[in-house]
Amino acid sequence: MDKITGVCYYLVVEELYVRFGANVRQQRRAQKLSQERLGELTDMGRPTVAAIEAGRQAVTLHQAVALSNVLAVGLMELIGVGGAPSVDGLEQVLDDHDLRIVQQLRGAS
Repeated sequence: MDKITGVCYYLVVEELYVRFGANVRQQRRAQKLSQERLGELTDMGRPTVAAIEAGRQAVTLHQAVALSNVLAVGLMELIGVGGAPSVDGLEQVLDDHDLRIVQQLRGAS
């Protein structure tokens, strides 16, 4: 994997976790569950739920399935497959700082 591909992969994966967390938060709030209650129901605890919702924590498969089951929503809906960014469309999901880094790496290759 070259440097550009590695950075792009990292940024796309990071965006996936941010989107997953936002979808969990949206579903949790729609069902009027607290982070603490969702943590209890999924055996994760409130701090873990908070980190997932903020997109700061990688989610294991069993955690994703537990969230999907408790929130009674499809796993693919939580992942947000329909709007997943591609490497070609990366400019649409990057902030200015990350976009400059990718542009610098492209210029260096």
